[in-house]
Amino acid sequence: ALSITVSGRDNDAREIGACVTPDQAEDLWQRVKATRTDEAKFLKHAGGTSFATIPAARYAELLKILKDRADKQVPV
Repeated sequence: ALSITVSGRDNDAREIGACVTPDQAEDLWQRVKATRTDEAKFLKHAGGTSFATIPAARYAELLKILKDRADKQVPV
């Protein structure tokens, strides 16, 4: 790896193709359920066929989306 940083993030070639950890997959799944997000649409947007196959490089972005969605929800 050349350690070239683009947009504040190291695009290390070793990360390409890596999936989220089991804990990260569980966290995303719990947040999808809690925010009543459409699971199929979320997975399509995330680029995975299941929560376990979501690319690790997308985790921070997806987590922010779900946190923002939770913050905007009105308590029932």
